[in-house]
Amino acid sequence: MENKILIIGYKDVKKATKCLDWREPLSTIGTIGNFNTTYIILPTLTKKIMEEVLEKDSEYFSKLHEQIFDAVDNGLDVYIITAPQIEVGEISNYSILPFGMNRVEVKINSFGEYPDNKYLSHVKKTDGYFSKITDSEYLESNHPTTSYKRYSWRLFPLLTSLNNKNIAFIVKPVCEIFNESRYRGHWVEASKYGGLIIFMPPPTEIDLQEGIKLLLKLEAPETEEEAPEWFNEINLPTEDDLKNQIKKLKTNQIEINKQIEQKEKDLKKLQSFKWVLKLQGKPLEKAVEKAFDFLGIELEKGRVAEEDRWLVIDKNKIPIEIRGHDGSIKYDDIRQIVDRTFDANNTIGETEGILIVNPYCDTKPSERTDSFSDGTDRIKKKAISTKVALLDTKTLFAFVLRKMQGKDIKKELLDKLTQTVGVIT
Repeated sequence: MENKILIIGYKDVKKATKCLDWREPLSTIGTIGNFNTTYIILPTLTKKIMEEVLEKDSEYFSKLHEQIFDAVDNGLDVYIITAPQIEVGEISNYSILPFGMNRVEVKINSFGEYPDNKYLSHVKKTDGYFSKITDSEYLESNHPTTSYKRYSWRLFPLLTSLNNKNIAFIVKPVCEIFNESRYRGHWVEASKYGGLIIFMPPPTEIDLQEGIKLLLKLEAPETEEEAPEWFNEINLPTEDDLKNQIKKLKTNQIEINKQIEQKEKDLKKLQSFKWVLKLQGKPLEKAVEKAFDFLGIELEKGRVAEEDRWLVIDKNKIPIEIRGHDGSIKYDDIRQIVDRTFDANNTIGETEGILIVNPYCDTKPSERTDSFSDGTDRIKKKAISTKVALLDTKTLFAFVLRKMQGKDIKKELLDKLTQTVGVIT
């Protein structure tokens, strides 16, 4: 049996049996009940077009409302691509629904995927949703029996937003069976209504036309008939050659995939040095230690939990404190390294402690202000008076870059770490 498809709100879709522009009268199609599936494209219905439609036919949307109700009543499906709610007087673009609903808000601002559906995989998760479906229900007596049926609508989610609001869902008619006293009712799928109304958000990764094509494939997917076994007994010219080429390409692809996987690991390892500019706390300590290892300088961990690291050269031992902040450096940072300078033993230079800081870690490095200022020069002055070297992660990262460019900077860095009092540049 032919699958007849109607699209309202979009023209020139080849797979559709009929496409109806919003400005065309409904009488052009007779009724949507003549089609197996109807797609209503609300994003193309602007307020201006609504006003034009209502000016020509004030009952256009109420007629469409009745036709949708009748179509679902007869077991036919209706897809609706949603859009922000528009109102012209007392009529909205959602007046076509056979049930009530709250306002619709659609704001694309964050994304995700729904992997089991080709259409929804191209839909960004939105803040847009129907906050509530208002039941349109009525009781129907089955006289002369003693039971009653109450028809209503239930919502079944397909996709929810990050704040758990429904943005793609099915609305299914159901009925509740009551005895004469209307107690102990139980829900069953309404046999009276066989169709569904499927609400889909507008596609965002692709254009509307491609989205409509994907929806049509969901309704009537294209399937390729499986070739019979005897096809293999018929050998066409160049067929074996093509098969061999494909086999060779697949073999090459396996090797290429291995190379890509290794290169990706190498890239991740290389890019990991950038984290010294972003992290705080223990992760920053590990990133700094990794940077020093790359530069050929091994830092030792302290024996006391509060101690960060030590720079040890022969019998020389200099304490290191590592600190990261969202904002500026804290005066307490310099106090902590000063408290540890009493354990320093440096016979090759003046430095008795090293403070490594990563201030303004959420700010782009080129836009950061003075790394060693808390609004005053007291930290720099304290460092000089207590023989502490100050090193920020921007400067450390600069040494890493120079090493990557093939320069031997180990001696230069060690000299600065052991002989600088104040800021290392």
